[in-house]
Formats: sequence, C-alpha cells, structure tokens
Amino acid sequence: IADLVEVDGEISPRQLEEALYAHRSGMWVLLAPGEGEFGEEIGGAAMRRILSAIRLRFKTGIVDVGTHVTEANAAAVEMADEVFVVTTPDVPSMRAANRLVAMWERLQIRKSGIKCLVNRVDRDSEVQPELVRRVVEMPLATTVIPASFRSLEPAANTGVPDRLTDGPVRRAIRKLTVEAFPRQEREEEPSLA
Repeated sequence: IADLVEVDGEISPRQLEEALYAHRSGMWVLLAPGEGEFGEEIGGAAMRRILSAIRLRFKTGIVDVGTHVTEANAAAVEMADEVFVVTTPDVPSMRAANRLVAMWERLQIRKSGIKCLVNRVDRDSEVQPELVRRVVEMPLATTVIPASFRSLEPAANTGVPDRLTDGPVRRAIRKLTVEAFPRQEREEEPSLA
C-alpha cells in the first residue's frame, strides 16, 4: 500500500497490479507497509484513491481496519458497503466493539450498515451468541465463527489460506461469504479469499 500512496492522481490498473500480491488461490492481497510507522503516512484521500481503484478492478474487497481510528481507516469504513465489527464472546471485547461503533457515530464516520461478527464461539463458553446479541449495540451477523484453532493452525502457521482444513471454521467462512456478499453471482463454491 505504501507504493500506491506515492502515486499522484489516479492509480492506473498497472500500478495497482504491481502493488498487489497475487496468491495462487486467486486471491489478491494489498499488504500493509513493512514498517508499521509508514502506515501513518496513509491519509484519507490516498485511501479513497486506493480503494476506488480496487473497486474498479475487483467485484469484492475486504479491508481490515483494525481497532484504532485513523484518517485512512475512517475513509475505508465510510466507503464500505457493509461493515463487520469482530468480537469474541467476552465482556471486554463486546464493550470495545460498542465503544468503536459509538466513536464512529460521534465522529460521523458511520452509523448504519454495521453488523457484529462473533468469533471463537464455543458451546462451553460462559458467554454465548444470545448474550452477545443483548450486549452489543448493533445487529449480529447470522454467522458465527466457531472456536476451532486446530483447523486454523496449518493456514496460520504457513500463511497459506488453502491449508484451512475442512471443518466447522471453513463451513462458517463459506456461510459468512454468502451472508456478506449476497448479491454476488456464484458459479462455484465461495472461495475462502
């Protein structure tokens, strides 16, 4: 992304493709700067140009904006068709999700089109999705991601998303893909990208 920030005016398709990493699965990734401090150089105008170029090139884009509000990630949240705030089923995480959404509203970044996605759900946990629904101040996504780190280990440890083993997490991601992108025409099974 740091390479695209330096581009004046519009970003050409060639410049975009040179900045993206093409994974063999067909997923394209725009990586964060190698040194975190360079992320501060990405302003709102640059983020809007970059995301507009990505929208022209791809049907679907997913942006991880983190939990801190910067000019760049505020622009990404404003431009998004839908926003999923990810929380785990514990009180501190749910409160943080509420604070983040309240801050977006106070700063007039976004106040609608936000859903809460519950991650690491386990039937043995004290907090279940129904309690999350009562605590968070936004609608819950229909899909929940189960706590099944074993199935994520090969993909996480190697950085190869295709290594996500078949199981509850993979099924939940497929279901979430359909929920998040309902208008997409699907000729085949949704990819994990």
